[in-house]
Amino acid sequence: MRDMTSPPLLLLTMAAALLAAAALLSLVPGRWQALVRASRWSLTLGALASAVAGAWLIQAGQVIRWSISGTLPGITWSLQLDPLAGFFLLVISLPTVAASVYAGGYFTGTAHAAEGRSFVSLTALFVLSLLGVVLANDVYSFFFAWELMALLSFLLVLIDRHQEQRGRAGFVYLVMTHGGAAFVLLGLLLLGAHTGSLSFSAFRTLGPGLDPG
Repeated sequence: MRDMTSPPLLLLTMAAALLAAAALLSLVPGRWQALVRASRWSLTLGALASAVAGAWLIQAGQVIRWSISGTLPGITWSLQLDPLAGFFLLVISLPTVAASVYAGGYFTGTAHAAEGRSFVSLTALFVLSLLGVVLANDVYSFFFAWELMALLSFLLVLIDRHQEQRGRAGFVYLVMTHGGAAFVLLGLLLLGAHTGSLSFSAFRTLGPGLDPG
């Protein structure tokens, strides 16, 4: 389904635009406090738009699919919006709203002020990647979002330069994340070998025939 006028798609498009704006505004050089505040508000409003989209999907109980092809040869990027995705949109978005509000005071007028802009930018992109993970409907889209999420979360771990142990913790996290991703990819490729497709929609057709033992 490609109906871009669907309310959850419009809300998610708005959320993506606001999150991207937050990432860009927070990187503008200079002491522009108005832009710093605008970036935090953009992050908060983007997360709220995503949360509303999640609530709409849960209430409506509909399944909406959207895809785009032609960006890379032989690759189609596809998303699926359904009540389960809506639940995870709420799980991701509501804590983001709380974190962005709290960060406004934490990064202002303290020893952590220098990291404030990086926090907003990385958090906005991190939330975008998480939305991609839960909405992906094919292996290409899923792993693109997954790798972006892993890299951004690694950078978020390192953001507090006042703690020397962050570097080692971030490295351990990155290794564990990619180790787990390798096994996830193996499982998805096995499913793809059975269905002849890397679409999650095709994977779902295997469910009734799988042996629970």
